[in-house]
Order: sequence, then structure tokens, then C-alpha cells
Amino acid sequence: MAEDTEVRELSFYDDKNYLIEQLAGPGFACYNRETKAITELPFVEIHDPRFKLTPLSPMTVDYGVVLLPTTAMEYNNEAELLELIIAHIHKYLDISPEMERFAAYYVLFSWLYDKFNTCPYLRVTGDTGSGKTRFLDSIGRLCYKPILVSGAATSAPIFRLLENWQGTLVIDEADFAKSDTTVDLVKIMNSGFERFRPVVRCNKENPNDIEIHRVFGPKVIASRYKFFDSALESRCLAEQIRPTGRDIPTNLTKAFFAEEAELRNKLLMYRFRNYDNEFSAPAVLENIEPRLRQMVASFLSIISKDPKMVEDFTTFINKYQLELIEDRADSHEGSVTNAVYQQYEKGFPVTPSEISEMVNVGATLKEKLGPKKIGRVLKSLGLTVKLTRRGEKVSRIVQYDEDRLATIFRRYVPGYIPKPVTSVTNVTSIEGRPPLTPAGPTFYPDTRVEVSPLKLVTNVTPLHLLAMMSKWGADVCPIPTATIIQENGGNSQRVWEILTQLSHSGEVSEVEAGLWILSKNNGSGSRG
Repeated sequence: MAEDTEVRELSFYDDKNYLIEQLAGPGFACYNRETKAITELPFVEIHDPRFKLTPLSPMTVDYGVVLLPTTAMEYNNEAELLELIIAHIHKYLDISPEMERFAAYYVLFSWLYDKFNTCPYLRVTGDTGSGKTRFLDSIGRLCYKPILVSGAATSAPIFRLLENWQGTLVIDEADFAKSDTTVDLVKIMNSGFERFRPVVRCNKENPNDIEIHRVFGPKVIASRYKFFDSALESRCLAEQIRPTGRDIPTNLTKAFFAEEAELRNKLLMYRFRNYDNEFSAPAVLENIEPRLRQMVASFLSIISKDPKMVEDFTTFINKYQLELIEDRADSHEGSVTNAVYQQYEKGFPVTPSEISEMVNVGATLKEKLGPKKIGRVLKSLGLTVKLTRRGEKVSRIVQYDEDRLATIFRRYVPGYIPKPVTSVTNVTSIEGRPPLTPAGPTFYPDTRVEVSPLKLVTNVTPLHLLAMMSKWGADVCPIPTATIIQENGGNSQRVWEILTQLSHSGEVSEVEAGLWILSKNNGSGSRG
């Protein structure tokens, strides 16, 4: 080999003909993609030859910061390998059967994570002595190239460990206090969820030197509490762990470490055999919000061959989404959204002042939100507020944009289920006018109002009709013709005559077929 050949330290190399993985030996396991044979070598010379591949720092491996297989070991089939992982977890850890199986699949997923573009995290919360560290030992140490650190570690070595090894970050005591280090660690967590989103920083000693850190990859996390950062929380598949009542080993023995070492060796063979496979997620989780669906798509690809697992995971992720929504509902945005939702469901317009009164019930002076703050929150949610006449009064009214409301309701209102809007149907045709076209789904909440027909009214006047429309909030949201007719005793002929008269004078407008709204220049008090 030429003397000027570059020497690169890498733990994994994807060659056209080979997959090359570093072993704890040190050395490499080289998997021939064509013959399926495996050769172990102390170093590898790529056949370009552009560089010589040497193992990464053995000190990191020797001190147990990074765990590697010692060889690639045969196993019978993937189903049996999965059961071996589950049995190992069950023997040393007490968690729910669902999480036990999720965790086993997550271990498999971690050994192929670099075949996907997104990567969820596995996290457990619990009090001191509940078994959080055992969770990391039983599961994290089986994952692909686990990098074992604690929440007390500074961000700089974590950045470099992830950049060099591209493995699974296994982090204990991840209750980050708010500090500069925490900000960097949260960046690692938030950016590491998706491929091609490295963390970019300036070198502290030389600000002109830009550092780019690849942080994408699996992460197994233990903390006492949920993360204060909601974006980070949404990236985790989580469970709260409690002290066990089962008879499990108190201390980890030599047998534990021998079992996990054997499993890591078999998992290396699993990686070699499956790395070139194509993976696709099953078409499930239609009602899951986009970010959560994106997070679990890769994981679903791994479990897609197990229908029972897909069913269990669907139940789990729906429950998990509800927990996220309940947490968001406690925020300022959640409080405001739920106040809007209450009025929207009743078919009533709402002002920022009214929202302020609703959300401030029971709040301390420090916690209270004034109308101006409410207005800023509404704006951040994408909702607009406009001056609108309500009867004789002009008020700042929240505009009911159905599409936008549905989006924020799904995000902040626990148990929200979009309701189909009632169409206008079975309205009697009026002579000289074609039958009404059903209004169909619309963003106007008043189309859902149920009214009861009254006794036929013969003395319907423009003033009476305008007052009725104002009562139903037609100065804010259109009201169906069917409602107007019912509210005026079923006198459809007289209603049409007055609506036509008021339409010509500009006091009402038909915004859609069969939907009427009071015009801004309406002077309902001027008619008799």
C-alpha cells in the first residue's frame, strides 16, 4: 500500500461489496454481501485504495463507555432472536408486557436505524429506586453500539462520541437543569430524531471554525420526570416504571454480562443479514398527529411482520398521544384553545376578554392572562380576531376558521373528535325559486344548532327577522335558511320575501346557497 494512503478511524463502513463493523477485539468483521461469508481482520484496506481503515479509540471500548460485539454469531431465525431478547429483559427487569415487547423491537430497530430517516427514543421515568438504571442496563446495553453516559456529562464529549461512533446514546439521570449544557443536550435530543439535521456550532476557541456534529440515532433515556421541552417529549416512546414486586436479580452477575454479550453478537449478524432489505411501514395510525406519526414510522417498519404487535402498538400510541395532548392542555396555548373550543361547540362567538375570564378562573394574579396576552396566544395559534358587530355592539371576535380550528383542537383538546356538520336538507321548494341546495360541510358552527319549529307565524317583519338572526350570531357566522324559517314559525314564503328585500337593501347577504349573514352596515333598528 502506498505510504501516502490516508488512514481513517471508523467503526462502520458501507462498501459496495462489504459491510464492515468494528469489533471489541479490536479489529473488524467484514460481511461479504454476495457470498454472505464473514471475515475478521485487524484492519481493512479498501480496494480503491483511497484509505486504510483502522479501529476507533480502543480506550473508549476498554473502559466500557462504548460496547461492541466480539464476533458475529449465528442465530436460528428472527422470531427466536426476538424471544431471546424479550426473555433477557423479562429476567432482569419488571416493566409492562407491552413495553417489554416494544423494547425488544426497539433493540432490533437500533441495529438498523441508519436505514431510516427518523428515529424515536425509548424513555422511562420513575422515582429513585424504581428500576430506571436497570432499564438502561437490560435494554440500552443490547442496542447498536451503546454509548453509556449520565446526565451529568457535559455536551462536548457527547457530541464527539456520537460523531465518532454513530451508535445508541444511553443516558441516565436525564433530568436536565436549565443551563447552557442543558441547551446543548436538548439540541442533541431534538436534532437527533431526524437524519440530515446535524447540530452546527462554532468552536469556542476559534469562532470562525464551524463544527458540524451528526447526532442522529437511537437514544435510550432514564429520567425522574417528563422533559420540560414539549418537542423533546413528543419524540419519546415512554413508560413510567415502578418498584418491582417480582423476584428478579438484585445485582447483575457474570451470567447477565455473558448473556448480553452473546445477544450483541447475534444482533451483529442480524444487522448484516437485514441491512440491504427494503422496509415499509404498514398503513395505520391515520388519527395520529403528523409529528408522532413521523416519529414512529421507522419503528413500525420493523414490527410490521407482527400483526399483534402492530395492534398493541396502535393502542399504545393512541394512549400516548392523549397524554401529550393533556400535557399541552395545561399550557397557555392549551387553556386558550380549550376556551375557544367550549364556545365553538355551543355555536357562540367569543372575544379575547371572554376567553380571559374563562381561563383565569381560580388563577393567581401572577398566573392570570389578560386580553392582550390572550390576543398574542391566539395569533401564535394562527387564529385571527376581527371587529364584528354583535347586535348593537361592536366587539373583537375570534374568527372561526374550521380547518385551523380542527388542527389546534386535535393538538390541545383531550378527546377531541371532529364532528360532521349538519347539512341543510328537506327544505320545501318555494314557488318561483328552485329547491335549496344542501349547504354541506361548512366552517360555520351555527349550522349545527338544533331548533324546534314554532307555531306558524304570519306577521313576520324585517325587524323581527333581523333580531332573530342577531340572536343566533349571524353577524359573525352565517345561519342556514332552514333555521331562519323554523325560528319564524315555518312561514317560508314570508321569510323568502323579507330575505329578498333585505338582500336588495344590503342588510343581509347569502354567502352560500342557503346560508345568510348580517351585513356590516346592517341597521336592524331602522325597520318596523
